[in-house]
Amino acid sequence: MNLRKGLTLSAVLGLLLSATFISCEEDFTTLGSGVVGNEPFTANKAVFDVFAYNKKVGAVRTNRIPVYQIGNFNDPIYGTTEASITTQVQLSSVNPVFGKYSAEVEAKADSDSSSLTVKENETVKEVYLYIPFLVSPFADKDGEEVKDSLADGTPPSRQPKIFDLDSIFGNRDVPFRFKVERSTYFLRDLDPNSNFQEAQSYYSNQRFSPNFVSDVLFDGEVEISNKDSLEFAVDNPDTDGVDESEEEPKRTPPGIKVPLDKAFFQANILDKEGSQELFSQANFVEFFRGIHLSVPDDILLLLDLTQGYITMTYEYDSVTSSSDATIKKEEKEFLLSLIRREAQSGIISGNAVNTFINADYPTEIANAMDTGDNASKLYIKGGAGSYAQIKLFDETNGEEIINQIKDKNWIINEANLVFYVDRSTLNAAPNAIEPSVLYLYKENGGPVYNPFLESQDDIANGNITNYDGKLYKEDGKGDRYKIRITNLINDIIVRDSTNATLNLTVTSDIRVTNARKALLADDSEVNVPLMSIVNPFGTVLIGSGNVPNGQENRKLQLEIFYTKAN
Repeated sequence: MNLRKGLTLSAVLGLLLSATFISCEEDFTTLGSGVVGNEPFTANKAVFDVFAYNKKVGAVRTNRIPVYQIGNFNDPIYGTTEASITTQVQLSSVNPVFGKYSAEVEAKADSDSSSLTVKENETVKEVYLYIPFLVSPFADKDGEEVKDSLADGTPPSRQPKIFDLDSIFGNRDVPFRFKVERSTYFLRDLDPNSNFQEAQSYYSNQRFSPNFVSDVLFDGEVEISNKDSLEFAVDNPDTDGVDESEEEPKRTPPGIKVPLDKAFFQANILDKEGSQELFSQANFVEFFRGIHLSVPDDILLLLDLTQGYITMTYEYDSVTSSSDATIKKEEKEFLLSLIRREAQSGIISGNAVNTFINADYPTEIANAMDTGDNASKLYIKGGAGSYAQIKLFDETNGEEIINQIKDKNWIINEANLVFYVDRSTLNAAPNAIEPSVLYLYKENGGPVYNPFLESQDDIANGNITNYDGKLYKEDGKGDRYKIRITNLINDIIVRDSTNATLNLTVTSDIRVTNARKALLADDSEVNVPLMSIVNPFGTVLIGSGNVPNGQENRKLQLEIFYTKAN
């Protein structure tokens, strides 16, 4: 997922225009707000009024999301967002046995009849937390394996690969501070208010630090590398004819890898062998609670926690032969995961919450929120940001204009909403990252496009031909977003569907239409797209109210291309 570059949509636009339309002359008729005249519609393009309102989001549901944000993102328009993560930790196996023998067997080692059973004295050697960075689909920046051996003869298979790190925003050339603390907050999986029938919701405005953290497990710097790390096996002298050092190295993709406090894991994992705390996952979560992750520096990282884990390496005493009572040290690893995603269903188990602490919006933007006025500028921001509410034709249901269109027997060939970027605002914030795609959806959370009318191949490649929605540029700068709503307008005109209120926001993947609950400033609930929650970017668009002088031709309007049925 590349949030900066966005999805690469097809350059071939599906203009569902008939030959009759193409050959007709392009006159313009403006309709709406009493503009409809008594003359019959004779043009093949009509422009209708749109009413748009800025809506501020207070908090979004951020547990069990596909991508988590951590760090500080300074948006030059909207201000700073500080993101932290609180996550459960899960056992790779419940009631684990460390070493060879259970704690119960070890307790009887001095009195049983076997010389092989000894008190194993399991001791933590090292503990590491690893969370990979998001990377491009290719193995290296060119999409190919390294092909040439190095001057010293090192073959490509034993060289690091270079990755394209998709989702790190900030100065990658300097280390960033990373902090891991034990979380003392119990993240419930099920909501007791639903008689434990529904998943528990946690929102982005819930703060876990400093009140619900305790032991500091790591506090130090992390360097960003775009190369994977290689771990080479050591030759085992006991295996004749085999040189393990020549085997393919174990590769670990670029990511955060930090050592955690050994004494903490000794006391809370190894020394708990055979206890009720490790007997079940539920018991363990109740006991261990989780970890809290934070990055105080000016860098933002997007992480998939389902790929993260904690590796605890420990050694223990062992007697390998009944004829030789010599105690030897052996070594094992035990894994703990954060949250998990089922491979087939995609369902996430375990719980983790993203906290967003947003700076107050600048006065001009804050004063434009939730006024009920038809906005001259639209402020669109992902995360717990803001969105635009859109009403077509008039401020109620557009019934009068819709009936006029029906009476004229129009055949709707194409209907578009064109959102022009407010370049005066964006030019004053040259470091702003403009969203590559905007997402228009119905107030109930469903998309305005119909996926069943799209080619499955196109959808797989991120091309929603009958929707578009991508950013068009002029002279290298964002100029407009064009969103096709032809199917929606035909549903309203031909199939008598409700002219429902629409919402506009950012998205990290136009294909993902899942919605999540969000809270507005008055604590009322609305639906927002899941992929807008994980997207930190924003933009400013020309609205439909009293637009600035010289911007009249960039005002938000609904354009409909049609032919008349005889």
